[in-house]
This record gives sequence, C-alpha cells and structure tokens, in this order.
Amino acid sequence: MLFRQPRKGFFLQGYKGYASPIVKQHIWCTKCGKYSVRAVSRETQSVYECPNCKEHFYRSDSTTNFFVTPQEFEDGTMLLRIHQHMDYANGQWEPKILDYVFDHAPEVKDLPLNENGTVTVYRGGGKLSQPVERALSWSTNRINALWFANRSGRGQAVYVGEVRPENVIAYFGSFREENEVLVRPGKVENVRKLDLIPVTEETMVRLLAPVLPELTRYGSFVPKYGYNPEGLFRYHGRDHILRVLTLTLIYFYGSGERLSQRDKAILIYFALLHDVGRDNEKKDPGHGKKSVVKILSENLSVPGIEFTRTERDIAYLLIRYHSRPDDDGYAAIRNNRKWSEEDRKRITHLYQICKDMDGLDRVRFNGLDMDMLRTPFAKRLPLVAGALLEEEISEYITQSQKVFGSADAPKQTE
Repeated sequence: MLFRQPRKGFFLQGYKGYASPIVKQHIWCTKCGKYSVRAVSRETQSVYECPNCKEHFYRSDSTTNFFVTPQEFEDGTMLLRIHQHMDYANGQWEPKILDYVFDHAPEVKDLPLNENGTVTVYRGGGKLSQPVERALSWSTNRINALWFANRSGRGQAVYVGEVRPENVIAYFGSFREENEVLVRPGKVENVRKLDLIPVTEETMVRLLAPVLPELTRYGSFVPKYGYNPEGLFRYHGRDHILRVLTLTLIYFYGSGERLSQRDKAILIYFALLHDVGRDNEKKDPGHGKKSVVKILSENLSVPGIEFTRTERDIAYLLIRYHSRPDDDGYAAIRNNRKWSEEDRKRITHLYQICKDMDGLDRVRFNGLDMDMLRTPFAKRLPLVAGALLEEEISEYITQSQKVFGSADAPKQTE
C-alpha cells in the first residue's frame, strides 16, 4: 500500500493470524515515494530506512493498517491505537519496543488506587492466553476478566494481583472499554488464582459423566414447554434452560452436599420451568410470578417427577421469587408458618442453589458478578459455566434420543 502524503511516520501493515512482525519487500517510502524501504535492524526487524532520503520507519503486525506519526510512537499512542484494534495483541511487540514505549509514555492519571497505593488488577487466562508473567493487558473489573477467560480458549484461571502506578502505561476506565489496564509485563505483584475449577477434559468428564442420563431425559422436554431458540438479543431460550439444567445436575452430583432425591426433583423442576412465563428480554422482576401463573393455567408438569402438596408449594415459591431480590425470597420463606424451622433452612438453601445456577449462565452476556453467587460450590463454577456456552447440548440430546429412544412428552397434571 502506498501512502501518498509526504509526511514522516511509521507504516504499519498487519497480517491477521501471525503473532510476530513479518518483513515484507517493496514497502514504499511515505516521504519521497520513490524507493523501497529496507530493514536496517536485524535484531527486531521493525526498523526500516529509505535508501534515498534516509527516512526511518517502524513496523509491527496488526489486523489492520496504520500510519503513525513519530510523536504517537514516542508517547505510546501508537501501541494503544494498534492494541485496541487487535485480538491477542500482547505477542505482537518485541520487549525492547515495549520498554521504549513505557519509558516515554506520559504519567497515567485517575488510576483507581487501593489502600496500598497500588492498582488491583484481574486477568482471565484460557488455553490461548499469554502466560501471566508476560501479560500486557489486565482489568480492574473481575467480570471482564472472567469474560476473557471464557473466550480465550477453555477457561483456565482468573488471576488477581497488584501493580504500581509507575508500571501502568494506560487505563481505559469504563466497562465498555473493559476497564483495561496496560502494564509493563512481569510487573504485576502478588499474583494468585481465584478458587475456580479450570476447564480441562478430565474435569469436564468427571463433572458431566453422572449428569448425562438425566440431562438427556429431562432436557428433551424443553422444546415442548414452548421455549424459543436463542438468537441475537434473545438470551432466555432453550439453550439457556439446558445450561441451567446441566449446571443444576452438576451441582447435585459434584458439590458433595447431602442433597436428597426429593431435593433433586425440585431443582430439576425449577431448571425446566423457571422462565416458562417470561415474555420479554428486559429486566423483569415479575417473570417468576408469570411462570407460576402459566404452569397453573396450562397444567404443566415434568414427567417422572411427582410432588406432594408441600413440595409443589416449594417449587412454586422458588420459581416465583427467583427473579426477585434475595431478601424478598428469604422473607417469603420465613413468613410461611406451615414449614418448620428445619424446612425453612432447607428451602432457603434450595433457593440459593436455584438462583446461583440461573445466575451462572449470565456468563453468556458478560453479566456474571461472582460476588453475587451465594453457595461455595457455585463460586467455583464460572469457568465451567463458560465452557458450556461452547457445547451443543441440544444436539447431544437429539443424538442420544436417536440411539436410546425418546423420553415421554410433558404431561398435564390431573
């Protein structure tokens, strides 16, 4: 590509899919426009000189083309411009280039300092991520770090650490900009992992093996309850229900808690029907009540699950209040005098499990605040929830039905 403007600067033309600078022949000088620029720095292959006017150019890979002025290179703007337009940008930069940019970058202001005078930062790590000690990009928001962990290959960890202000080159302080902090690699201190279950083949097999028979059976009912397929800006369809069902069964079999078979029946019932009355994609605190109304008006039930009157009342309460603030649900449980104190404790715990399993699937739109999770085991499942986004659960159920036969259709109550 030929830049006709006879101004000084850096010609940066990238090639998507490569992680290191590529030497391309016949790059024309943007000052005199007559000669091919040749590499003069064999060490980094990033400095070029025009043999005619001796103009120097700097080059790096990118997923797009850039023309950067010397001033932008000096003050770090060049790195920021290209970094914001690239995925997996850390590997694009030679260490000497990063050191040069850091040494010349202006002081970053308005950093969110903690009580120690440092910045608390988070980073999500997946199979495709840079090693944490080489990481350039961090975030002050744990939600964004989890998002990147789940979308950088199978999520392996979310890290937290602290960085001193002098080791920060830039801060983008809004959620839309991912609350991103660019730091000098290797300068984040006291790095540790959050207690999350990493996504490995061994782990997923262990978690899913006991789940699959009931997932196949009960998951086959989901389309018959009237749930729509998910799509653009439609987050509460069939796939959401199937993921909540999967997470619910993972919790029952993997948490190590002493949950009964009757508890499992209530949890499965909730997973399948908690959104059956939702009629919009907005924040709707009343959709739990709408779901109970629809269950009653259409006599919906789950084949294979028979409830006592008390168990049915519990299931309805869990569905009705799952879309309400926690305190509303706790109050409803506390104020029901039909239940004993022991019953209330049990129902409160089931309520927390239901809200957590539904909440874990908020990873699908970068909306999971891990601090809002209530149960210890759920707090360890955000990476597992992210991995389920990549699984074709509906297709698995369809294929299993072809092999093992289909389950019964949902029956109406008598």
